Amino acid sequence: MNMLHHYQPSSHLFASPQGTVMGHGCLERVHSSNQDQQLRGKAQDLLTRHPLTPLVFGVIPFHTDRAAQLIVPERIAQYPATQRPDAESHSDANPLLSLRPQPSAAEFEQWVREALQCLAPPTMLKKLVMARHLTAQLKHGLDRRALLSELWAKNPHGYTYSFALDDEADPATFLGASPELLLRKQGGTVYLNPLAGTALRHLEDHATDQARAQHLLASAKDQREHAVVIENIVAALRPFCDVVEAAPTPSLVATATLWHLSTEIHAQLKAPYADALQLALAVHPTPAVCGHPTLEARAEIERIEGIDRGFFAGAVGWMNQAGDGEWAVAIRCAHYEQNHLTLSAGAGVVLGSDPQAERIETGNKLRTLLNALHTDPTMIQEGITA
Repeated sequence: MNMLHHYQPSSHLFASPQGTVMGHGCLERVHSSNQDQQLRGKAQDLLTRHPLTPLVFGVIPFHTDRAAQLIVPERIAQYPATQRPDAESHSDANPLLSLRPQPSAAEFEQWVREALQCLAPPTMLKKLVMARHLTAQLKHGLDRRALLSELWAKNPHGYTYSFALDDEADPATFLGASPELLLRKQGGTVYLNPLAGTALRHLEDHATDQARAQHLLASAKDQREHAVVIENIVAALRPFCDVVEAAPTPSLVATATLWHLSTEIHAQLKAPYADALQLALAVHPTPAVCGHPTLEARAEIERIEGIDRGFFAGAVGWMNQAGDGEWAVAIRCAHYEQNHLTLSAGAGVVLGSDPQAERIETGNKLRTLLNALHTDPTMIQEGITA
């Protein structure tokens, strides 16, 4: 049986190449600051007060002064990595009435120009990530199961997720299909796989597709952007670890629509081991979704964008009673509420970035959700270029 047949609007889902965890209902929901000690304390309290629950889910926003959610489901089902949902077609499940960009294409390019001014010497800033959003008006309530089925089928090697954010009959929901693992902890071992540097694939022609991949791998701008991410994550991990090893050069990772630069990081924790949530908060937000240095980058992002990112560019995942867990970077995502679905995507800005190219990159990333919704190609083009 297709495991998504058990999925309901009130369900919570985190699927990865390691396996799938699905929670049903909500035994307890906690809203908490996502400052390290406060959120970790809440998570440990939930696991202590519910000793029979295997794990707690977490949805962490981009900004530290916004509330995170911790969710203890009433029931949990776990599925091995070998069990995947059956591929189904849902072309008419979620018809869209309109797409509204925020900001417009021209405004976003101006944001990139402002970001480039912030990066000009003698500033300490090395990178800023600018975000763009599209709000889709749905003809009726979101068919979450259909959208998740499409996302999962098109992104089988990624991290498909969905979390009900309240207990209403048609709950606000945060969902998506991230290509990027924030971290996975098991015992004293930690594995991370940050992505930074992107190119659009050309699936109609293999030679062109491979040429784009090799161009990305050779791009000095993308290599600089990627190096900033790896350096920052390795530095954030070192206080918790005896050993941190990152691949010396990035490799290529492909999704259904994009090429990414990827680096695998393996670490061995110091005893006593930090738990998965503590480690996730230590590296979140990575320069891949924020910039570097983090505090200064986040302040400039808030000043330039002036828009609450919500859970976009945050972190989603779970932690169990042993402190092990798996967390993904909350990208290729959408926030659903009352027949409206807000899609978000970002682009990393470093010295040498081109405003139009960065705007095009956000459009390419937004296509992950738009394609899964079977959006009319004309509407997509108008939405991402308006």
